[in-house]
Amino acid sequence: MFHCDTLGSNEWEDGTRNRHYQCALIQADGHLDLESNQNGGDHTDLFQQKSGIALAHDTTPHSREWDGTDSGLILSDVSAPGQVIQFRVGQSTDKKSAFGESNPFLLIPDNQAGGVADAIALSQSGAVKSLTIEVDITHTYIGDLQVILKSPSGKTAVLHNRAGKGQDDLRKTYTSDTLPALATLLGEEISGAWELQIRDKARQDTGRLNRWSIEAALESAGNIANGEVAPNLEIPDSNAQGISSRIAIGAAGKAKNLTVNVEIAHSYIGDLHVELIAPSGQSVTLHDRTGGSKTDLRRTFDKDSLPSLETLVGEPIQGEWVLRVKDLASLDKGKLEKWSLTVPF
Repeated sequence: MFHCDTLGSNEWEDGTRNRHYQCALIQADGHLDLESNQNGGDHTDLFQQKSGIALAHDTTPHSREWDGTDSGLILSDVSAPGQVIQFRVGQSTDKKSAFGESNPFLLIPDNQAGGVADAIALSQSGAVKSLTIEVDITHTYIGDLQVILKSPSGKTAVLHNRAGKGQDDLRKTYTSDTLPALATLLGEEISGAWELQIRDKARQDTGRLNRWSIEAALESAGNIANGEVAPNLEIPDSNAQGISSRIAIGAAGKAKNLTVNVEIAHSYIGDLHVELIAPSGQSVTLHDRTGGSKTDLRRTFDKDSLPSLETLVGEPIQGEWVLRVKDLASLDKGKLEKWSLTVPF
């Protein structure tokens, strides 16, 4: 994993916000051995097999941008070292919290009704169980300020309303446990843009929004394991052995449903036999030499479109799921481009 920034320089070894490599290796041990010339790289720089989150905004090392904002990148469920290594990009199913941070350094217009606003976009799903908001505002008279948090649905909570009179600077942490207004946002869907609005309601004194962050504990929106691979494997012509592609699921549980998306380029899909095999060895045929001379098999299979997938409901999901593709006739050829698996559990 590399952290690239065209404004960096490979002569800058500080590894800091303002002075860092243009192309920096994210070392899995969280050390800066390469930047500090401790060594030329070692085995602890490599990400190993891991169930759950391997890299995110709150891990060591982290995936935050150089200015500290959340890039949104989450890597999880890394498979064992081998010729093919699989991992999940996106939210891990065991993640029950969300965090976002912004460092906008925005001037707050003096005595203007519109004020200023900054947004943090959160990609996780789930209902808010608790909220913590941190605000860092430089201002010479915080009694002028009104600070409001707006949820993605449009619901608002006033965090600060012209309190503090002539005190300087508003650096404060608000929680839903201690601020009733913030508690009104509990139960809101976390996914989307959360907006901090700041208005200076009187003349003369001015200020700046330096930083703010949002952290939420979530009620699970339901556990979902998923994976996607793009093997681009050639399918051998008229070969009963065929090819196999694997997706490793690290989460534990039993399948409540399944959705399989398959993208196969082929000049005669009536030659093809496609089956999905669960980690237990139980299998279901997705496509069995139908479609005649139609080209390309690009289709999503679920229980509604393929009732036989019901036989995999209740199967343990942890382990390797296999997609096997066979071309059982001669002449026409094709390739397994990509496939994905989504399993609620």
